[in-house]
Amino acid sequence: MDGSSLTKPARSRAKKLGWAGVVVGVVLGAVGAVGVTGPVSASVTLVTAGCPQGVAAKGFPIEPLEVKAPSVLRLTGGALPPGVQLNAPGQVLFGEPSQLGDYQFRLQLDATLPDGTVQSSVANCTVTVQAAPTVSRIAGTDRYAQAIAVSSGAFASSQIAYVATGEKFADALSASAVAAWRRGPLLLTPKDSVPRGLVAELKRLGVKDVVVVGGKDAVSETVAQALATGSGAAVTRIGGADRFEVSRALIGDSRFGMPNSTSMFAATGVNFPDALTAAPAAVQDGSPVLLVNGGATALTATESTFLLDFGVREVTVTGGPLSVSDALLKDLTVRFAAERLSGGDRYETGAVVNHDVFKSASHVFIASGATFPDALSGGVSAGVGHNPLYITTPHCLSPAVWFEIGRLAPTKVFVLGGTSALSSAIDTLEPCGLD
Repeated sequence: MDGSSLTKPARSRAKKLGWAGVVVGVVLGAVGAVGVTGPVSASVTLVTAGCPQGVAAKGFPIEPLEVKAPSVLRLTGGALPPGVQLNAPGQVLFGEPSQLGDYQFRLQLDATLPDGTVQSSVANCTVTVQAAPTVSRIAGTDRYAQAIAVSSGAFASSQIAYVATGEKFADALSASAVAAWRRGPLLLTPKDSVPRGLVAELKRLGVKDVVVVGGKDAVSETVAQALATGSGAAVTRIGGADRFEVSRALIGDSRFGMPNSTSMFAATGVNFPDALTAAPAAVQDGSPVLLVNGGATALTATESTFLLDFGVREVTVTGGPLSVSDALLKDLTVRFAAERLSGGDRYETGAVVNHDVFKSASHVFIASGATFPDALSGGVSAGVGHNPLYITTPHCLSPAVWFEIGRLAPTKVFVLGGTSALSSAIDTLEPCGLD
């Protein structure tokens, strides 16, 4: 079987550590697979050789292939890309390609089975090493201008736009995946005044519906009225008693939410990093992102009813136990097939989530993980284009993101925000603290 035949939780567990430099480099194969030699019992499931990624980026690490001793991986023909090597015991194929070109080679896996017999299989591989991705920065003078700049770059027109406060993160977190699904921008505003350029952007887009996300304490009625008057669009407010009710109300709205889905991402609404990176991944997966109280020990009755009515059967929790408690995850498993995707910190968590969902991507978006505004609007642009968003430390590229760029080998990387949010060092895509 291949990865596509695994359940989503099984695929996730198999790949959680891939960005860190270790990934299972063999796949389970059917008995009698082509290229397998030696005596075969009909009751034995064989381990067959696999190839590394087909496209790599110069100067970035490929996702390693690993086999477990006593099995051995050998190069039996052709040549690996310069900079890529098979370590001496024949356990790991790894490295950073240093020259452009197409490289063809043959890998042989000598797998020692539990009964001591050795089965050999071969894989004919091709790796195309392309240029490192180009880097572009999208920056505005402030968070409101930033959102407009992202919208301008991503959308030639749109029938719908979502507007949320830029002063706090919760309502915009709820809107990010929904806006991307509806193929409309997410724009930000202060509570009591319309920022310069917002109405002009709505008019440029030709928006017919503006969805204000959040109650009047987040976006005042004065602002909502000004948006309607200035743009000529119909303005609809979707609010709630708190951020969690807003999240449910927006996702479930029949006109401006998302269609029912068997899967749902859940992230804490108490902090922002995990939901930021989850939004484009959720859109790619065809799922909404539901904000929950991560410190709770169980779902509320309202949350349980919402999930069941929405048709959810699988829930992917993003973030570690400090973000969403083990007790809450355990409670989810009572009703749903639930799994957790997490890393050692917010940056690793984003890498793990994207590794689970994105098999390829032409573009990668990078935003600061220390603040929230730039990633809010940028997540919509990433999601619409079926591309991932990663967060990084402000002063250098987090190693987890560097590994992911190597795995995906995108042609472009977009850095979101000015140099006060992400330093100019990010533009070089050099990782920090990596020996």
